Amino acid sequence: MLTIIVPYYNREQYLPRTLDSIAKSSYRPIKLILVNNHSTDRSQQICEEFADRHRSDDFSILLADEQEGGAAKARNRGLELSTTPFVYFFDSDDLFDKDFLEIVMQELDESSDLIVVPTKVSVGGKSPVARIYRLTANPAAQILTGHLSTQAMIFRTDFLRQIGGWNESLPMWNDWELGIRVLDAKPRMRWITSRSFHTVFLHPDSLTGGSFSQRIGSMRKAVKVVNDETQGRYAKPLFFRMEFITGNLLKEKNRGEAAENKKLTRRWFADRSVITNLFGWLIRRYVAWGGRGSWRLALWLCE
Repeated sequence: MLTIIVPYYNREQYLPRTLDSIAKSSYRPIKLILVNNHSTDRSQQICEEFADRHRSDDFSILLADEQEGGAAKARNRGLELSTTPFVYFFDSDDLFDKDFLEIVMQELDESSDLIVVPTKVSVGGKSPVARIYRLTANPAAQILTGHLSTQAMIFRTDFLRQIGGWNESLPMWNDWELGIRVLDAKPRMRWITSRSFHTVFLHPDSLTGGSFSQRIGSMRKAVKVVNDETQGRYAKPLFFRMEFITGNLLKEKNRGEAAENKKLTRRWFADRSVITNLFGWLIRRYVAWGGRGSWRLALWLCE
């Protein structure tokens, strides 16, 4: 059995669409936990009305609260309340695929700690396209591509609890950090490749929306946390990830933050070869000029 956990904070504009897409799922029974993360708009009322309309013997809906701010905190609250062998986290502004549960439930058994599924992404309201989906358990790939996003991971509940759940210190990139920690724990994995599920929307209101300049503090914190957690074991891919970030800051013409990022990169990843430094510089310049796909070169250099 699987529980879907949806945290929300001031999402009255998006919640009706998201909840309606879950209700249209072709599979039953459904267990759903909606976690209010101290919303101040009509989000809680929307969830209460949804529960009144849809709660039934084969559609269990639990309304929960988490007064401390942060999506990771709200997700951990849902994890704490979950009583099923598997758990899945979904964001409150995305679209749930109606066939997802019907396909995924056939793959769930206690021999897997993690089931990974492909998803689609819509940027700025454009038509959704498939996200990067790499069938690899290499943590370097997660560091460089973030292919294990929130909606891509279905966890065995006990496994997620054993590795500590979501990192509540990170306001964003917490699924990126969790994906690294998951792979570092060497889970028993299963990959679904039949097609992409869900539609993930990136917009200014989303946690991962906006420019690099607007999010730079949270990005740096996530990189530093991962480097500290892993005691430098993934210094090389993290170094290249910082070069990606610096290149994007230069692309946005934010030379002040780009200079700060270069300074932190030198401090955090001091022990680098001349060749690694050279490729880091090339990647940074390529990204700054608007180049795409530099993660392929970086991943090849890390393998």
